[in-house]
Amino acid sequence: MTHSTHRHALSGFRDFKNKAAFFATLQVATAGFGGYADLANLLGYLGTMASITGYSRELESEADSVGFSLMTNAGYDPEESPKLFVHIKKELEEEKIREPFFFGTHPRIKERIESYEKLLNTMDTDTKGGVVNREIFQEKTQRMLVDNAVFDLKAGRFNAAMRGVEKFMTLQPGNAEACSLLGDIFSERREEGDLEKAIENYEKARDADPSFPGSYRGLGLIYYKQGNKSLAKENLERYIALSPGTQDRKFMESLIELCEDTGE
Repeated sequence: MTHSTHRHALSGFRDFKNKAAFFATLQVATAGFGGYADLANLLGYLGTMASITGYSRELESEADSVGFSLMTNAGYDPEESPKLFVHIKKELEEEKIREPFFFGTHPRIKERIESYEKLLNTMDTDTKGGVVNREIFQEKTQRMLVDNAVFDLKAGRFNAAMRGVEKFMTLQPGNAEACSLLGDIFSERREEGDLEKAIENYEKARDADPSFPGSYRGLGLIYYKQGNKSLAKENLERYIALSPGTQDRKFMESLIELCEDTGE
């Protein structure tokens, strides 16, 4: 918020005198990253520069300091302030994420964590504490955990997807959609023992909510690949019956026909 209200992007761009040199740097930085190279068209000069290069240490320090004051003056617990950057750093390390953005570099993230730790150390002990609202936050954002896990799965970030689903399941244990999504993750990851784990989670989803279609889809595809055509046909037919408008209906119907033609 401080970067926006204090017009840091504009300040940084004024300091960056040579626009041609910046966009030459942009082309090099985004080489091999596909659509990232089109950022200039989407974000314009200021947005692209901020996304790729970040802000100067002086502006980042100001953002940390003002943001910290806004947070504590609003009554929130200042001890929570570094946790966003700790989370980002952990994700970058675990997923080995490589990207041209300034948040994708470990040193810059480490600096932000250290900045907030310094701000915390300047506070009197008796002024610390405040509102956390963890339960309210989790209630409001739990749906995002599932949606984000789906995006992570599509991107092949299996560990991140699994973390999101498992965190959601601490809030809603035995949720059919979450169990089925875990089945999808194990089915796509295909490490040793994953197929059995996928079947186990699909069955948990089916037992938790027999009307949830995803579990039947997952089981049907696994049984088809295993050559168990009768169970594949049974589950795929149930999947279509529960979701008649699904986009993959024609494909599933073609699998059902193959099951009927060849038998078990």
